[in-house]
Amino acid sequence: MSAKPYLPAIHLMSFYREKFGHRDGEFPVCEDVAARSLALPFFAEMTEGEVARVAAALDAVLQSS
Repeated sequence: MSAKPYLPAIHLMSFYREKFGHRDGEFPVCEDVAARSLALPFFAEMTEGEVARVAAALDAVLQSS
């Protein structure tokens, strides 16, 4: 299980860059939110132990920052 960026800045995806010419800095609030968003692991079959593991890892990261 791993975390990954969650909310991409849609305008910076290749389709939108190529079709509409969007570039970095065009929507700074969107880009800031995208850079600070995180998707935690989740899926229907997660056990209580796996949920606890993810929660403990998140807590450890937040406590260290």
